[in-house]
Amino acid sequence: MALEINLIFRRAFQLAAPSFVVCYVSEGTFFQDTGTTAQGYFVHVSDLPRILSWNPSHTHVVDWLQVRYSILGQFVPLYYLREPVAQSILGASMTYIDQRRHDNSLDTDLMSRARSFAQLYSSGPNSHFQFLAFQDFASLCVQRNIRLIVIQGNLNPIVDSFLPPEIRPRMENFLAELDASSDLITVVDAQQFTPDSGAVYSDLTHVDTATQHYFSTQFAEWLDKFPF
Repeated sequence: MALEINLIFRRAFQLAAPSFVVCYVSEGTFFQDTGTTAQGYFVHVSDLPRILSWNPSHTHVVDWLQVRYSILGQFVPLYYLREPVAQSILGASMTYIDQRRHDNSLDTDLMSRARSFAQLYSSGPNSHFQFLAFQDFASLCVQRNIRLIVIQGNLNPIVDSFLPPEIRPRMENFLAELDASSDLITVVDAQQFTPDSGAVYSDLTHVDTATQHYFSTQFAEWLDKFPF
């Protein structure tokens, strides 16, 4: 999600200032109405005025319990070690219990799963909040003279067929405006790095290993020629 990209980058920037950043986005970055546990690790007190200015009270994308966990870790660094300690005592497999439960509950009918998955996507206050978070991330890159390369990706076409029709154009318009806003920002379509036959998907969001390799190779060649 765009909010998590924003938070993680701000923490990473404090450790090392990069000359360029590559970021892959899709409809899920802006329109998926689910949160992540990243908010439990990367929110700092200094982030709150900025986040509050984006009117999170009108959305459910900010998990305030996770935010409190993160702020607690900021003042009690040992708290950040809770998962490594738990893994050391109980074993690393404990970390994946929730993921296994999720995997086991998935519908084996891909079309049915895609229909359900698409219901998590909507265009409204949540997506507006995510656009503001990504815009803030891009603005920070420009302020710090960091080249930002945004790869405009997509989901499995099966999922796309069930999404509200306004979602894709809204993302494309936002990214086009972002690209035009600064010479330091470049938006490139992911489709130019996929096989001519089209990407083969292993699930609703990820392509298979062969396509991943092809994509990485093609993008690396493109990046090698990029006029930094």
